[in-house]
Amino acid sequence: MGTLSIKDLLRFVHLAGTERSSAKVFAEMSRFIGESLDAHRVTVSVVEDGVFVPLISERCSDPVTGDPTVVPYDRSPMDDTKLAEMIETEHDVVLIEDPTTVFPTAIVDEHGIGPFAAMGLRVDADLLGALVIEADADTLEKVGAEVREVAGLVALALANATALERERRRTDESEALLEVATVLTKSTEVNAVLASVARNSAAVTGFERCSILLLASNGTLEPVMSQFADGHTDTELWDRFRALRIDFPAARDVIDSGAPTAYTADEVTPDVIPPEWLTPFAVNSVLVVPLMVGGSSVGAMLLDGRERSAITPQQIRVAQAVAAHGAAAIGISRLLERESTSRHEAETALRSLRAREAQQ
Repeated sequence: MGTLSIKDLLRFVHLAGTERSSAKVFAEMSRFIGESLDAHRVTVSVVEDGVFVPLISERCSDPVTGDPTVVPYDRSPMDDTKLAEMIETEHDVVLIEDPTTVFPTAIVDEHGIGPFAAMGLRVDADLLGALVIEADADTLEKVGAEVREVAGLVALALANATALERERRRTDESEALLEVATVLTKSTEVNAVLASVARNSAAVTGFERCSILLLASNGTLEPVMSQFADGHTDTELWDRFRALRIDFPAARDVIDSGAPTAYTADEVTPDVIPPEWLTPFAVNSVLVVPLMVGGSSVGAMLLDGRERSAITPQQIRVAQAVAAHGAAAIGISRLLERESTSRHEAETALRSLRAREAQQ
């Protein structure tokens, strides 16, 4: 067994609050813990929407490393299990010699789970995640106290990483909104503002693309802008999107309710989102957010991606904030454009009047 250095663990706690790649920090931290405690595998999970989601799972001295029959943790094996209940209610280390007592046998076989020690990752009274250390039963009996100490430091690292991510997102939001505001000061053209709103909304919320539908004077929803988060263009997709004349019931529902709604392609029905809005654009998940100006809906923002992944509450919160500022920017640009048009029409009429007076 290696030596468990608290000094080294504190270094990881610090790195978790300063490094942008939390996955890299926790991978290195997990490997260090595994080597120090002579463990086979160390897994760190985080709590998201009440579910344990694996952040990192690192094999160390596991004799089955490289075994193609062992499936890595692509999702938490703890969901709806006795272990999850134990971690949520117990505040000490849980030692499990026979994994089938807390996991279905199929999950144990699929992931090659052996004896392990587990403990909730808590800061104050908040459960942030779980630490699971797999090792030989004899080893686990000897390192119970160390697991308790390690779990406390991993929890601090997780809290630091969460705080850093929250601050980074706030910075990204501010930068995105600043760019939209900058566009407004440079141009009153609605399209320029729409493009900035769409591109920055996709980037800051973590989606691949953002599209904007605006209500026309006759009540129809018109696709007016679509931008990829990375700024690249696809003329063929844009032409296909702009030519759509099929209604988007999900967008109308969001406009009427004023509340955002998330969908995945495999759960949505054609009467909610027709396939013409999904299939040609390889959309597998979409968040529909209302665009409100002065309490009135002017349209909807569609944030989508090709992955069939769950849309998080954090993404929805950020999308609502960006949509609110984006709708305001669209409203201002429309107003400025109308004023510019009216001024131009007035100047044209005045010149025409003066020309007629000169001819009399």
